[in-house]
Amino acid sequence: MNKTQQLFSYEGNEDPAFETWVSSVPGRGKSKKVKEETLLIYKYQWNQFRQYLEKENLSIFQVRSQHVDAFLAEKALLHEKDKKDKKEKNGLNRYEQVIRYRRLLERVFQDIMKKHPDKISINPAVFPKQHKTQWTAAAKRDLREFLTEDERSVIERFLSLARFQPFSAYSTPKEVSEFRPYVITALMIGGGLKSGEILSLTVSSLDLTAATLRVAHADSDFTRKIELDKQGYLAALLAKWMVYWEENLDAAQGSTKLLFPRLDLHGKPTGGEMAPTTLQRNVRALFDQALHHPDVGSPGLRQRAAEALASRGNTINPQVLRNSYVARLFEQGKAVDDVATHMQFSESLIADRIWVDWLEWRAKYDKPGFLAWAESAAWDRRLLPTMLKEFAPAIYEPLLLKKGIRPEHYQALLGGLD
Repeated sequence: MNKTQQLFSYEGNEDPAFETWVSSVPGRGKSKKVKEETLLIYKYQWNQFRQYLEKENLSIFQVRSQHVDAFLAEKALLHEKDKKDKKEKNGLNRYEQVIRYRRLLERVFQDIMKKHPDKISINPAVFPKQHKTQWTAAAKRDLREFLTEDERSVIERFLSLARFQPFSAYSTPKEVSEFRPYVITALMIGGGLKSGEILSLTVSSLDLTAATLRVAHADSDFTRKIELDKQGYLAALLAKWMVYWEENLDAAQGSTKLLFPRLDLHGKPTGGEMAPTTLQRNVRALFDQALHHPDVGSPGLRQRAAEALASRGNTINPQVLRNSYVARLFEQGKAVDDVATHMQFSESLIADRIWVDWLEWRAKYDKPGFLAWAESAAWDRRLLPTMLKEFAPAIYEPLLLKKGIRPEHYQALLGGLD
């Protein structure tokens, strides 16, 4: 068996070759396998990485984060040939392709780690340095954002205020259209729903008597059950919306019975789903209202929330709310696998990525929360670069010593940080 064959077979062990591994990766929706076009891309990308390893004379078990970083930087340099950032044949610019390389490598090494825990214990593709390299811009685009505790308090208090207001206060079509964003936002931050899930929700998904909502997809076998009473405002707002729905939207729709159909200026269904852009505008407008409402909290609280929003470029959208819902599950002590099951992710690796991103985010925006976690939890070496970058030596040195990590273990890494 030559070196190329060994790499495909993970050093010649009896584990499946790359083609066998990738054929076991679940596809999207009900598809049990990835599409043929995707399979070809994966094979091409893996072949590119194998060629890099051969050039560097590295075995698969010798790969470290600096090697992944160098490989990605090498790929990103190709972007310099395309100054106008034109789209490639597959519709992606080169930086976006680099992100796909990293995600594939992360999944492959995750599989290798499970099969060879004695030879590789840290996934080198999870946290390459991302510092002073040509692919830094791509890495930044791949970061997840979350709400701070202050932001979450403001928006959830605002939603709670709406639950106590009688629905009779919303009489005109304009007022009803202004109430709908409360319900939609509650589903995102209180239930973790994606935009597409909300747009396609039907009334049959909702059981107010049992206080549950079942989220299913026509092209998927996955079904997620959401207990509405976990967040009091969620069940109350949905109940109010159903009063209007039964009186005005039920008979006016066909057999689909969307929970949030597209409405005209008179509050009547026009057929089809609400536009995703409407969803985006609704979330942002509601958050702006909450920041200026005197009853959601002290001026100091609202000011801190506004500053947190500004610190990330005033980004507030459905994905940030969903990310924050998942972060709350981690705050409650749920394990990565349990979160993956609850959210019905196709792979637990997705939940693991969010967990790492959340902790990295906390190190930057919620330092007390991050340090509290670091003191009490088992240390994850993937977060070492974040710890070194965001905290002073007086803070991280004694903490890392408690975890058995001595300065000589991270001196080389310090030199690569900005």
